[in-house]
Amino acid sequence: MSPIDEVTYLRDRIRQEDDWAKQAETMAARFRHAELAMHYRAKLKGLLGGGATPAQSPA
Repeated sequence: MSPIDEVTYLRDRIRQEDDWAKQAETMAARFRHAELAMHYRAKLKGLLGGGATPAQSPA
């Protein structure tokens, strides 16, 4: 492998790892958002007496 090929490979690898890191951060943020949403949904349901939400009530 020539030095230029090696540098190109390493540059592409670093970019790929940066992309993976960004994807992992996005996934973690989505998970935290979903976790908070479930927590507050359960809390609100408890405050409202545990009744069925409009999405759960039969049509």
